[in-house]
Amino acid sequence: MALISSFRVYWANAAAQNRAWANMGWLFTDRVLRSGLGLLVLIWMARHLGPAQFGVLNYATAYVALIWSFTDLGLSSIVVRNLVKRPEDAQRILGTAFFLRLGAVILGWSAALTGIGWLRPADTVARTLVTILATGMLFQVCDTLAWWFEALVQSKHIAWARSGAFLLSAALRVALIISRAPLSAFALASAIELAVTALGVVTVFVWRRNSATVRLSFTWAFARSLLCDSWPLIFSNLAIVIYMRLDQVMLGNMRGD
Repeated sequence: MALISSFRVYWANAAAQNRAWANMGWLFTDRVLRSGLGLLVLIWMARHLGPAQFGVLNYATAYVALIWSFTDLGLSSIVVRNLVKRPEDAQRILGTAFFLRLGAVILGWSAALTGIGWLRPADTVARTLVTILATGMLFQVCDTLAWWFEALVQSKHIAWARSGAFLLSAALRVALIISRAPLSAFALASAIELAVTALGVVTVFVWRRNSATVRLSFTWAFARSLLCDSWPLIFSNLAIVIYMRLDQVMLGNMRGD
């Protein structure tokens, strides 16, 4: 009997390990695809736009990334951990995180538009780019639903949605380069990628929810619990983004596009 129990534990662990390796494989494939193909398209786009136009696009992207660094609220790892530990509370954990992030991204969108008007009041191009990019970032609130798949070790569905949106965006950018489209069109392509990704995540969530019903609901008790756990990660994420992006914003303001 002990031998039979040992084999059961071994096969159970083997199945869990296979799921984990498959999950990692999908995430790795998505990252390689986005990094490799994205680099090629970025180089081509930089050569097409030239230093000044590519500079102002990078300035707008870096500025929006700075504002958006806190909208994650440091919740990703906290929510995944809680979903694994307390699957019976999935609808309240996921729903509370979703509505917390919804409030954060709306606040971030308002701050981005207000701040760029103060930093570059006469630069209509930069303000237009920031408006487009920040509006696209609003769709990132749907990334909250992806955390449910991470907790279930089923990231392949999210990888499909993100990779599909990226391939569509890459094809759109190439078409814009060939047609010599204006600068704002490239910012719009980034916003479209985020919108298509959000649509894919929501579609997959609704489709996969048939086998495990999860309805989103908000509770103040879970909101306080999540924010109490995540507030150090908010400052950590902010520090990382400031370190990586602040120099681009400073160069844009001090030396020009």
